[in-house]
Amino acid sequence: MTKPDKWTSLAARGSCAVAKGSRISQFIRFCVTGGINSGVSFVSYYLLVRLGVLIGLSYALSYLLGMATSLLLNSKWTFAVKQVSWGMVLKFTAANLAVMALGEGFLHFIVGMLHFPAAYGQLATLVPTTLINFGLSRYWVFRGTTPACRSGSFTAG
Repeated sequence: MTKPDKWTSLAARGSCAVAKGSRISQFIRFCVTGGINSGVSFVSYYLLVRLGVLIGLSYALSYLLGMATSLLLNSKWTFAVKQVSWGMVLKFTAANLAVMALGEGFLHFIVGMLHFPAAYGQLATLVPTTLINFGLSRYWVFRGTTPACRSGSFTAG
């Protein structure tokens, strides 16, 4: 096997950087995915309630559909994962539940202790929960899963 020349190696490194994406471009894709996920959750919840499904069941089903949408888009588009494993699904679920719990704690703190208006409380949780969720997703759930870069080898071909 021949050693790749300087330009082949540089091109492969460039494709690795594009596959991984910069933190900023990944964060933007992560936020877009979050917006899509929220839309899917809201529309499915609305439709289920209009069809007469119980509110709690509608919420649970729409939340699960939103999580599934988020997993699909984040794994394939945001973090360019070649194949999603069950371990990744478990990490993704754990991360989302942890962020939800942190968000609820933050919500109770800003509304209960700081007297922030309850109607806008969820909006105030968006910044910290989005940053935490992105960090968990990038550095734990999808860490080292980008196919072009996983092995650390930058050779082309």
